[in-house]
Amino acid sequence: MNQVSSSRVDAWREHMLRRTQFAGFQGKIETLSPVDLLEGVRAPVTLIVGTKDDVAPPVLSERYRDIGAKLGKRIRLLELDGKDHEIFLDPGVFAALAPMLN
Repeated sequence: MNQVSSSRVDAWREHMLRRTQFAGFQGKIETLSPVDLLEGVRAPVTLIVGTKDDVAPPVLSERYRDIGAKLGKRIRLLELDGKDHEIFLDPGVFAALAPMLN
């Protein structure tokens, strides 16, 4: 991560910490890419993405899944047809995901 993008990320994280008080925004991060963290993943992963997501397009989740598979990780991709980035604001999404949580 270059210095410019790093300072922007740090500023955004500070803003989100002030706004949400969520401890996950405290401190520095080493990477913006979840791919960089795959080596330490031990549990199965389920990626959930809306097919109409233009913030984190499905292709990013597909790449993550594919790279994970090459590393021997168990990664499932669940694409929700017609949904955008705010999938968890849709009550229908919870109904679709409920069987996975049992």
